[in-house]
Amino acid sequence: MGNIIKKLLKSYNYVGNKKNEYKFGKILGCGSFGVVRECINKETNEVYAVKIIKKKKKHKKNSNFEKMVKNEINYLSIMSHENIIKLKDFFEDKNKFYIVLEKCEGGELFYKIVKNKCLLESESIQIVRQVLSYIPFHFPIPYFQVCCTLEYLHSNNIIHRDIKAENFLFKNKNTENIKLIDFGMAKTVNCEYLTELCGSPHYISPELIRKKYTLSSDIWALGVMVFFMLTGKYPFEGKNTQKVVVIIFEK
Repeated sequence: MGNIIKKLLKSYNYVGNKKNEYKFGKILGCGSFGVVRECINKETNEVYAVKIIKKKKKHKKNSNFEKMVKNEINYLSIMSHENIIKLKDFFEDKNKFYIVLEKCEGGELFYKIVKNKCLLESESIQIVRQVLSYIPFHFPIPYFQVCCTLEYLHSNNIIHRDIKAENFLFKNKNTENIKLIDFGMAKTVNCEYLTELCGSPHYISPELIRKKYTLSSDIWALGVMVFFMLTGKYPFEGKNTQKVVVIIFEK
């Protein structure tokens, strides 16, 4: 896979002056990683979102941070699925990484759930049926897409390792089309168990806590997300991260 990634990444420009090809606009969001801004390609006038990530000082702790950035680029470069965010460009300068992505204007799935407290019972029943057995003809599109997206990843032996409502964006406010984002923790799985502890506390599986897990850990996280959609609450709650992990492990 490494050779394929290197070959594909040759089409992306890593020179800092590439930034001059874009006009940077309003801030779309902020996070611990940095900031997301609207950007316009000056030649084509196409509008994108650019994720701007500050580089850390060079020491062991922050080397993993830069690996996650490059990891996200690697996986987005080789994947092609309508429900996975599309990488448009990538470049870096001395101080920052710039990841140019398709723009999604509909907000996070997380905020839609929180805004509505929880989903309608009829929708919730259909979601559970899809996760457990079959797809009814009136199945709500966004949640069918979630399952299809995971099927695509897992059929290519890729585990996401951070499935959660915050990592699904609606393409725009007038559509049910959603996009999976944030592939910094993604990894290719063959027959071996994974041992690295990662992910978001409320969504991690018992197997992940034991540091012996595989693709099914994503399915556990999907189950947690379905519970959150049904109730507006997480199935495992605690006063802090450590308490949440203990509760998941014990139950």
